[in-house]
Amino acid sequence: MYTGGIPQAYRCTERTHVVVVATRAAAVVVPSPVVVIIVVVVVVVVVVVVEVVVVVVVVVVVVVVVLVVV
Repeated sequence: MYTGGIPQAYRCTERTHVVVVATRAAAVVVPSPVVVIIVVVVVVVVVVVVEVVVVVVVVVVVVVVVLVVV
């Protein structure tokens, strides 16, 4: 599915890459499964929140531009 600017598959790949890197880093620093799981959950939440914020900002900018032009 193409979302306009960035192909969905690429976005999913980037998201997965961030989670994998964070998981490996957490596993190296603290080899406790509980800590690794907590880090993965936090990273996933942060990545999703950042994506939502970006989408909201883009929508707001587009609406403001449309209102100013019209």
